Amino acid sequence: MNHHRQVRVIRSYTTAYPEPIILQKGECVAVGEEDTQYPGWIRCMHPQGRSGWVPVNRLVREEQGERAIVLEDYSAHELTVEPEEELTVLEEESGWLRCMRQSGEIGWLPRDHVEQER
Repeated sequence: MNHHRQVRVIRSYTTAYPEPIILQKGECVAVGEEDTQYPGWIRCMHPQGRSGWVPVNRLVREEQGERAIVLEDYSAHELTVEPEEELTVLEEESGWLRCMRQSGEIGWLPRDHVEQER
């Protein structure tokens, strides 16, 4: 049974991060500021230099709070989309949707760029 819902893009979105942060379970990252526009996301810096937004609930902060351990594999890859495109929603997280396009590409998109199918 497929419980993933379909959505249609209502306005275009272009990723601001062509080189997204990609994390493996168990890695240690430096943590920065929390996102004020989308609470629940925090900026993380990978030891190899890339940084990006990661859901707070995918991390366990260490006691000092400046580093965190990654709880599961994660990619901050965002989709660049155009209106009318149909996407399958895989998960929803703090104002963003993780979607799969028909080509199989998976990535994040702000929730307000799609309309929910009835």
